[in-house]
Amino acid sequence: MQGTGLPTFRPTVWPAEPPDVPTVMRYVLEDLGGGRALVGDVDRDREQAELPPDFALREVLEAPEDDAGLVDFMREWGLLVDLPHEGLVLDLDAARWRLTELQALARHVIADRDGDEDALLAAWSPLGEMPARVSQAWLWFQAAMNRALLPFGMHVRLGPDDDATLSRPMPNLYNATAVQIAQYLSSEQPIARCSNERCGRPFTVQRSARRRYPSSHHAAGVRYCSHLCAKAQSERDRRARRRQEKGTP
Repeated sequence: MQGTGLPTFRPTVWPAEPPDVPTVMRYVLEDLGGGRALVGDVDRDREQAELPPDFALREVLEAPEDDAGLVDFMREWGLLVDLPHEGLVLDLDAARWRLTELQALARHVIADRDGDEDALLAAWSPLGEMPARVSQAWLWFQAAMNRALLPFGMHVRLGPDDDATLSRPMPNLYNATAVQIAQYLSSEQPIARCSNERCGRPFTVQRSARRRYPSSHHAAGVRYCSHLCAKAQSERDRRARRRQEKGTP
């Protein structure tokens, strides 16, 4: 059903220009079984991970939810939960809940762009309940986003040279992904669908073999989410033309 109950207002992001998506600290993780993972030496076994421009639309939506897959996901991209205050054992159920919440936020934004009310409501069902109305879904969206964006709020400085960031929480993968979703919301950046008939992923930039994108030409007027999808569809179309020329089905 298209847009019969979508809100007439446009949600806004404050500040109007969200910050850049931060890099995220990732650590060595060991799957302990039983829904737990051990974090490696936090002072040594760590490095920064830079998120792709449409991380929330691809890696987050395609992330595995089983314990082993979730640990692998956080090994590559960073922790979805804060480091424990006592010990270095993570609760994977808490990380899984945050991943599911990020997936709901991403699907909500995609459905809003598509003007699809049913999909917008259904985006929240994996969390255990579906909102009754679009207005309620937006309230859930607001609450979830504000929880995730908490490390990027206003702060107090005691002097012009005071580095207030030292007293603020370090953003984790959950927080950084929420910033990316906020950027989609504030900029109305187009979210396209891959034209490869066997893909259809939502995307904002075309992926290449590289993870970094030095310019914006990957984002404008492209039909495929990756060079691989473009090449595969081109080959599929070429074979179809050959069959048509030969009169074969």
